[in-house]
Amino acid sequence: MNRRSVVIITTPSLDVRQNVSGIATVVRVLMQAIGSDEQLRSKWSIRTHPVGKIDAKRRGIVWLTMQLTVPIRFALELVKVRPSMVHINTPLNPLSVPRDVLLVIIARALGVRVLLHVHGGAFLFRKPISKLMIYTAQTLLRLSSCMAVLTEKERASICGLYGVDSGKVHVLTNAVDIATVPRSRPDDNLRINLVSMGRLCDEKGLRVLCAAFEHSGQIETAELKMFGAGPLETEATNRLTEALGARFYFGGVADAEQRSAAFEWADILLLPSIRGEGLPMVLLEAMAAGVVPIATDDGSVGEVVSDGQNGFLIPKNDHVALSIMVSKVYNMKLSGELSLMSGLCQKLIASRYSSESYGKKVDKLYESIIK
Repeated sequence: MNRRSVVIITTPSLDVRQNVSGIATVVRVLMQAIGSDEQLRSKWSIRTHPVGKIDAKRRGIVWLTMQLTVPIRFALELVKVRPSMVHINTPLNPLSVPRDVLLVIIARALGVRVLLHVHGGAFLFRKPISKLMIYTAQTLLRLSSCMAVLTEKERASICGLYGVDSGKVHVLTNAVDIATVPRSRPDDNLRINLVSMGRLCDEKGLRVLCAAFEHSGQIETAELKMFGAGPLETEATNRLTEALGARFYFGGVADAEQRSAAFEWADILLLPSIRGEGLPMVLLEAMAAGVVPIATDDGSVGEVVSDGQNGFLIPKNDHVALSIMVSKVYNMKLSGELSLMSGLCQKLIASRYSSESYGKKVDKLYESIIK
């Protein structure tokens, strides 16, 4: 290429103080991977296009008005910039599918190729009930030039559910910048340090998490730090404060420094998701730091977490199972078993999910689209 090819990539706010989105984290890793490689930097010019709301803002008239203008603003930017391609990041959810199908239609109408990058969502492993939503999802997938999913499991699901040609779907596994991840582990045996980080909503199992500590609040060795934002913030913080008292800390939306400090402090990541996961970035970041996950096998979580080896998989919607596991891991910390699992977490992420090769994978995928 004699000049850099312009790629417009859709993303929620990249300001970590405003947004806990895993998609935003993926975009930051992607931009860092390309920007840190001189050869890739000379080939690609990445321009972000904001899509989605800031976590602290509620859905209302202002939000609805902004959503209605998304296709218009997107079309104007494509006409102005004339990119080589657009990279649309989407969860297959009821709100994002209708929005993003409009963006794909606009791009294709303007002769711009589209990479649809799927990040979990309610319709990734099951079809919508509504026939209209099924048609909309199929249109979104059919009109995209090609698609990227996070695991082979997701590729098989999309192809099976929506009749997509498997040759059109590429696996682009999420990655972590290992160089920025803390590596030291907690050295005290007086407590088990637990962290929860992400969107505070029912899909993430927040009510299950609260019930687990209400069930086992007498475990004086457990201390929980929670970070994030979402519709269940008030309910969750009130219930956990009552259950744990001074052993509960809420930090709001964590910036890079707070995330690093939290992972350095924690023994265990709690991820009791009920639905809608893809391959959570918080899971990869935590494991890269040696934080052992207690999670449900939602989305592609089970592709990373091997139960009893580098983490624990518990049933969905089971606060008793979560409570029992929290008690169990404290004893494992005392015996040294948890430290061994921590090391296995770090080795797995370093070998399979490091961002060192991520930029080259994206480069290869982009090349296949615009050639």
